[in-house]
Order: sequence, then structure tokens, then C-alpha cells
Amino acid sequence: MGYRPDPPGPALRLVYSIPEVARMLSIGKSTVWRMIARHEFETVKINYRTLITHQSLMKVATPQDEIQNKTAPSPGIAKGGEKSKHYDSAVDSPSSDRLSNR
Repeated sequence: MGYRPDPPGPALRLVYSIPEVARMLSIGKSTVWRMIARHEFETVKINYRTLITHQSLMKVATPQDEIQNKTAPSPGIAKGGEKSKHYDSAVDSPSSDRLSNR
């Protein structure tokens, strides 16, 4: 087998090799292997090769703020990072005895 240059331009593929992922993310191959061990990438085994799926690569490569904007904000965190007043009516209400001591 000879050297195969990368195809020109981005091409959508289903799987990528460890060296390709390392190059795409500008990290070392050993870091990619550690991420696989931590189950941060979904892999498939084809013969002797371990390949990383496109979908799992996109999950890792997508900026976290973009992921958070696609999902509903978690309760208790208001826009701007301030804690919102979120009460469970049966337990914590503004008139609750526990809150009056705070």
C-alpha cells in the first residue's frame, strides 16, 4: 500500500481513522485513544482497524455553547448565569419557614 493523499475539500464520510481524527482536532493520536477509552467517541471495528464514527466526532467537535443553545436551559440557571428563583410548591415556597432563616 502506498501513500494516499487526503481528498480535496471536506467530504462527508461515515467513519474516520485515528490519525485522521487527531489531525482534524489538532490533538495527538494517544489523546484520541484516551478519549476512546473514556467513551467520548463511538467506534467501530473493521478487521483490525478501529474507526471513529462521524456522528461521535461531530459531538466532540461541536462547541459546547452551541449544544447548550439547542437544549432547554437547566432549571435554576437564568440567562446570564444567575440563579433563578425556582420553587417546588410543596417544599420550598417564598413563605417557607426554612427560607425565612436564610
